[in-house]
Amino acid sequence: MSSVRAAGTPAASSTSFAKLFDPSIRAASALGPKVGTPVSYPELQGYVMYTEASMFFFGLALLFEAAMLWVIHSPRAKFKRLMIMLALLVAFTATALNLIVALMLLTTGILPLLPLLAVAFGGYIVMHEWRLLQDLNARESAAAHASTRA
Repeated sequence: MSSVRAAGTPAASSTSFAKLFDPSIRAASALGPKVGTPVSYPELQGYVMYTEASMFFFGLALLFEAAMLWVIHSPRAKFKRLMIMLALLVAFTATALNLIVALMLLTTGILPLLPLLAVAFGGYIVMHEWRLLQDLNARESAAAHASTRA
C-alpha cells in the first residue's frame, strides 16, 4: 500500500504570510502569572482595555464626522464653525489615542491592525476637517470683505 501525501508545503518549512503574525499569536497565547484567578478589566493581558477604548473613540469620531457633514451641508444650519471644530477635536483625540495604543501594542510584539487602520483613517479625517475649517474661514472673510466694500 502506498501512502498518500497531502499537496502543498509542509507547515514546518512554509514561509507563509502567517509567520508575520507569529509573535502576535505567541503573545496572545502566552500564559500570565495570574492564570486561573479573576482579574480586573485593566489587568487583562495585551492592553485589551486600551484597545477597546481607542476603538470606541474612533467610532465616536466617525459619528461626529457624520453629524458635522450633515450640519455644514444644511442650508440654514447655524454653528457650522463650532461643529467643525468639535468634530476636529474628537477626531484628533481619537487618532492620537489610537497611535498611542498601536505603539503600546507594538512594543509587546502584538500587531495592532485595527488601531493602525484607525490612525490612517483618522489622519485623513483630521486633514479633511482642517481643510473644511480653512475653507469656511476663507468664505466668511471674503463675505465680510465684500459686505464692507458695498
